[in-house]
Amino acid sequence: MIRMEMKRAFHNRNFYIALIIGCGIAIGQYIQNVLPMIKYLPMDVEKGVYPHSVFNKWIGGEYHTLWPMLFYFILPVLAALPHGDSYYQDIQSGYFKNICTRTKKSSYLKAKAWAAFSSAFAVITIPLFLNLLLASMTLPALPPEVSTGFFYVMDKNMGAELFLEHPWIYILLYILLDGIFAAFYAGIALAGTCFVSGRFVVTILPFTIHMILYVLAMGISSIAPVSFLSPSQPVPANAMIIAAEGIAASAAVFIFYYKKGRTDEYLEE
Repeated sequence: MIRMEMKRAFHNRNFYIALIIGCGIAIGQYIQNVLPMIKYLPMDVEKGVYPHSVFNKWIGGEYHTLWPMLFYFILPVLAALPHGDSYYQDIQSGYFKNICTRTKKSSYLKAKAWAAFSSAFAVITIPLFLNLLLASMTLPALPPEVSTGFFYVMDKNMGAELFLEHPWIYILLYILLDGIFAAFYAGIALAGTCFVSGRFVVTILPFTIHMILYVLAMGISSIAPVSFLSPSQPVPANAMIIAAEGIAASAAVFIFYYKKGRTDEYLEE
């Protein structure tokens, strides 16, 4: 069951569309914001000044330019696109009822969730790793120096000490965090099948929640995923808030997707 759902998730048009969009943004950021820095490296070395490095110019090292803002704003859509609407499609087409005559509902639901989570994780982390690889092949990986003013991560930011001492570990952990939240967004799309009608509505439900939190963040800035999912942390992230939102998303998926899915045979039109 898992193998079949994984194949459906990773070998469909929407997965490739999401991956192409994500990688397109990653490459666009590299071309516009990283490559131009090459011409300044000889001058910086000659003058003995700290040059721009991979840690402040890759897509996760900056924020207030087009490409990183675009990536983190549409992250929920990219995450839900590959397999987030598949539960709704299966119910509407009758596939859900058919497959459940041959296997346990719980097995189907677990397999679908795993496939949705995995495909969402992939379409978000692959572009980030691609951009990081390109940037690291172009710019030096000098230890971050706060006094230069090149870096968004300061003492007040979550994980600042780790970033300054072990920037590669900080980046890898942050990419992992982004992938996990992408999985949460895909799970929200699955859970939303119980409440909304239409593939498009199911797919954009995570983005809608994403934007609601962004609007609410006008008062409490640290609750917006669009801010704390960027490794640059344009607004200092709060680990407790991140954990609380992750727990809330997990609970919603478990209750409205898994538990409800085990009792409901179909969604009414």
